Amino acid sequence: MIIWEVEKVSFGSRLKELRSERGISQKDVALNIGVAITTISQYENDSRFPNEEMLRRLCLSLIHISEP
Repeated sequence: MIIWEVEKVSFGSRLKELRSERGISQKDVALNIGVAITTISQYENDSRFPNEEMLRRLCLSLIHISEP
């Protein structure tokens, strides 16, 4: 029997990690999806979670902004 240990990573820490890996600022993401910088900070600190539409915009933003 194989047992895997799964590391639990919060949404906010993963968002921050992806954004940082791509060299994108909170300001860039916020401007791109139409929210305040504090909103991105709250997402990354897990004090707020995006609704479905904002989640879609975040995903597209991380792809779009990081493309050359």
